[in-house]
Amino acid sequence: MSSIKDLMHLDDVIAPCQLEEMAALESDFLFRKENIQQLAIRNMHVLQKTQIPQSNTVHQAIDAPAKQTQKKRGRRFFTVLASCALVLSLGTAAIATFSTDTRLLQALHADSQSQIAQLNAMNTQLHVTAHADGYTVTLREAISDRHNTWMLLEVEGPEDTVLDENLVLFDTVRVQMEKMSSHGYTIYTLPDENQNDNRLTMILDFSARNQLAGQRLTLEFEHLISNIVDAEQQIIGVNHLADGPWKIELHVPKKDSTVSMWQWKTLTIGEKDFLLTKIEVSPLSITLNATKINHIAYLQLKNAALHVWLKDGTELEVERSGSGSNHVQMQYQYTFPYPVQLDQIDRIVFCGQELNW
Repeated sequence: MSSIKDLMHLDDVIAPCQLEEMAALESDFLFRKENIQQLAIRNMHVLQKTQIPQSNTVHQAIDAPAKQTQKKRGRRFFTVLASCALVLSLGTAAIATFSTDTRLLQALHADSQSQIAQLNAMNTQLHVTAHADGYTVTLREAISDRHNTWMLLEVEGPEDTVLDENLVLFDTVRVQMEKMSSHGYTIYTLPDENQNDNRLTMILDFSARNQLAGQRLTLEFEHLISNIVDAEQQIIGVNHLADGPWKIELHVPKKDSTVSMWQWKTLTIGEKDFLLTKIEVSPLSITLNATKINHIAYLQLKNAALHVWLKDGTELEVERSGSGSNHVQMQYQYTFPYPVQLDQIDRIVFCGQELNW
């Protein structure tokens, strides 16, 4: 019986579904073989889903079944601490017609007419509100692609309350998908023009391994708190402002600006081969989908370099924003530093090999 590596070198056309099925069977067999040899070791490891509150940022990583996502970006993906200094000079873009809130445009670094137009096309107006304990949470709008959504939230407290964006956060945030999928999120506050008022603006940056477009999401926020800091800005206590919960449901629109390109390329990292099956590219992100041929170490590919060049010679500084793996499939998500016109992408290179584009 031919292996998938043999079929990759044939001149005949092979149906993608047949290759996917063979890759799944072969890599699942390799996984079971390796799993028997290392069962005692594997039983010592416990997968954990963690939620880490840090200052005004909640970060939830995505690796494995609960799929925690590490997010860091000039505009969206954050590591442990989020940078709240999202300042942007719109320049000539200031004359554009904004159907997207300028705060969301700034957070995503849209600073040209074409970039604003792209985000306008990806935008959905929502205006959904939840009330609890004298506080109101409003989901204003969202910008989405196939695997990601960036949601603009407003929090308003009683009139005599001061909400400082550097100190206030939700201690608990839950996002439930209609169709189960590994996922992760980051939530962070945006700079406030008036730091002495009773309002806050937040971005909830959510990513999913499976297709997000067209799904219903349920958002639940609990335990709004304000950190108490000393003169050195060290946290010395917590004020509990309200318990909630604030629950919001929304549908991620089916409209999708993401382009999929089949690859079916056998790539190598170290001395191990893997099969890159597909890339998905939107103006804001890239997702790589791969299948194990050998039992490759998942962590090896997390550090593999992805290079993207524009037609004007610019190399984009893409950031790995999330990743996940099961017995067979691996997925790696990256984000652009700013909205990109897809027709301006010249080359995409992964593990030293140019991809189909």
